[in-house]
Amino acid sequence: MKQKKKQRNNKPKIHNKGWIFGLSGIVGLVVILVVLTTFQQKQTSNVNKTDLSVGSLAPEFTLQSTEGYISLADYRGKNVVLFFYEGNGCQACIDQLDELNKKVGEYAEHNTEILAITTDPVSMSKQMVQKNNIQIPVLYDPNQKVGKPYGVTDVPGGMDMGPVDTHSIFIIDKNGIVRWYEISPQEMYVPMETVEKELQKIWE
Repeated sequence: MKQKKKQRNNKPKIHNKGWIFGLSGIVGLVVILVVLTTFQQKQTSNVNKTDLSVGSLAPEFTLQSTEGYISLADYRGKNVVLFFYEGNGCQACIDQLDELNKKVGEYAEHNTEILAITTDPVSMSKQMVQKNNIQIPVLYDPNQKVGKPYGVTDVPGGMDMGPVDTHSIFIIDKNGIVRWYEISPQEMYVPMETVEKELQKIWE
């Protein structure tokens, strides 16, 4: 008996299934990393390492500044926007300081003053202030003695500049109460519209 010839399978063979699965795996990993990074940023955007919270009495301090010695108590009866930043070599910090500087006059009309704090010595801050025409007093925080009670030290993220106060803004009302704050180690920026939205609550 004659054997029937086997019919050839003329369908093209697919050789790229493994490649497709591999690519899918890589895409999946990228998506997971993006989600985890976003989650971490949200988790660290308002990390405070102390018991300080909204409604707490703001820790008092007296520090040397570009305008002499300044105490928080000097501003009792006024609202204070307190800006901690990582140093005069941090361009993102100087950009934020410049934005705040443009608001000095407007905020003063609402009984609100702005103070900046950094771990850089006063001599360095004076040079920066002169170069950038900054009207805001810049205070020197040696050994982070003010940054620690405000919870802005050892915060994950930010620039690797050693022991510095993390980029953050606090709003303190005329009674010395913390009304709002944001710590921003990753973005190194606190949106001014957010700051002003919170200020409106105590200006009303």
